[in-house]
Amino acid sequence: MTIKSVLLALALIALILPGQMVMGAVTAYWSFDADYTSAVNSGTMNGSAVGNVGITGVAGEFAAGIGGLKIDDNATGTQHCVEVNAEIADWDTDPVIAVMGWYKWSNIDGGVIDGWRYLWETDPEFPVSNSIYSTDLQRWAYDTTGGTFNDLTGPLINENEWHHMLTVYNGPLNTVKYYHDGVLRDYRTIPSTMQTFDDRGTKFYIGSSRREAGDRNFDGYMDEVAVFSHEPSAEVVDSIVSGTATPGTAAADVAPDRGFNLVETDRWALVDILPTDDPAGVALAADGTLYATRRAKDAANGGDGGVYRVNTDDTTTLMADDSMTADLTVDNDGDIFFVSDYAGIIRRMDAGTGTVSDWVTDPDGDGLDDDPIGLLIVPDTFDGGAGSLVGAGDGLVVDRDHDIYIWSPDSAETYSLLNDGTEMSDPVDITVSDSEIYAVDNGADKIYKMDLTTGSLAEVTTSEVLDNPISIVVDPKTNDLIVMCDSDVEPTKIVRIDSVTGDVTTIVDTLLDGYGDVDDGSTFSTWMNRSKLVMSADGNYLYIAEQDGDAIYKLQAVPEPSTMAVVMAGLLATIILRRRR
Repeated sequence: MTIKSVLLALALIALILPGQMVMGAVTAYWSFDADYTSAVNSGTMNGSAVGNVGITGVAGEFAAGIGGLKIDDNATGTQHCVEVNAEIADWDTDPVIAVMGWYKWSNIDGGVIDGWRYLWETDPEFPVSNSIYSTDLQRWAYDTTGGTFNDLTGPLINENEWHHMLTVYNGPLNTVKYYHDGVLRDYRTIPSTMQTFDDRGTKFYIGSSRREAGDRNFDGYMDEVAVFSHEPSAEVVDSIVSGTATPGTAAADVAPDRGFNLVETDRWALVDILPTDDPAGVALAADGTLYATRRAKDAANGGDGGVYRVNTDDTTTLMADDSMTADLTVDNDGDIFFVSDYAGIIRRMDAGTGTVSDWVTDPDGDGLDDDPIGLLIVPDTFDGGAGSLVGAGDGLVVDRDHDIYIWSPDSAETYSLLNDGTEMSDPVDITVSDSEIYAVDNGADKIYKMDLTTGSLAEVTTSEVLDNPISIVVDPKTNDLIVMCDSDVEPTKIVRIDSVTGDVTTIVDTLLDGYGDVDDGSTFSTWMNRSKLVMSADGNYLYIAEQDGDAIYKLQAVPEPSTMAVVMAGLLATIILRRRR
């Protein structure tokens, strides 16, 4: 086989990689250049004007083409919108639905501003809905027979500014993605009680709510509204937002099925995805057994929170019931220690008997509620040097009341204060290298290194600000810090921090946000994200617990090529070149 034929074969394989599919047709596309007709499916998707709406060709009042939609909400109690008297999708055959468009809010008549300014919404229910909330924040929503799931924390929208938005509803993956001005701002799992689309969207309103005709109208300008039966790729979204394409002229490709995107492929390879419901804390025992906690109600109260063993056959086994568990760690004997931050204590499960007992019940001794969250046992390889306050075998825990404590895995209720947290605002995790201790300050977006003789903390200078760091481990191969960042304005990601230079590089740039749901349908808010990292002692494997994705990702370190491999590759290249001559 020639090199040319090999390259051709690889190219053909790339065309059918898992997660890709042939692009479906655009369901509807209203350019608003001349009227309210749809460029596709015009027989069913044409709109009609309701109230004070019109087509405008005035410069600045349209985003692309030669015209746009103008909605002047000048009459109280009257609906102003474009009504499409059809479903925007067949919910059975089009389980992935994307809606996008340009909008510019403007109080055209200078009158009273509606509390909810709807860009679009389906009727009679709203599997698809976007609006500007009363505080001028973007909002997306999703609705099924199971209830309503929405987010009110989108970006602030100023008057008379054009913005582009896209929301993707993925039925098979039970996820919602929300892009604003081409940036992926939100990526969430739909709660378990709402994981099917409704077949109830019989109409589509552009510029108004289907529920309230009087005080939920958009006021301003809209353009280039489109509905897709697939998720457009990031490149397609960028081409539309940048103005080089419209929904009618953009390239025909789709986004991969899953948002997990490994960037450091020269250093890491994704080797396994382990299904695990709502994993929060994650720990690796000396024998390679993986454990995870689940933040949910305990079994006695109708939930299934607690500590689980993650099995190699894609199942999990409940080891200990608990409520609102966070981090956990395993000692050399296999005893499992885990924090119940709702109860404010550290618990222990005996490896031999399986008995669970309270181990540290009041770390600061003040009798008040504590919030322990980050937990570890210092490995035997640790050497803090002369005068170190911390030694191998000690337990460490950070408390959200700002404190860091030493505790004993060998003796219950044995603990001492290591740092009173005056340098930090909201510590959430702690890790050790062979000679250093690092703490994560979620509230200040900082990483600190500890002076082991005094317990004081010094900020680690980084090349860029860490956006909401929540978990940290040390790569024993390089001593680099690996940090999970649960940003408020973009998907959760994993970054590497060079421990010498502070340079920040990205390892994984797309993870689901921490908005976990429990079986009773209730949800945790974003600050409740307890997703964690753990690394094997030899640095060969990195485990990423994705709480909202119900999975633990296993990454394997890519080995450096040996000298012999480099020499052989060079010889092979020389032989090929000579034969081609």
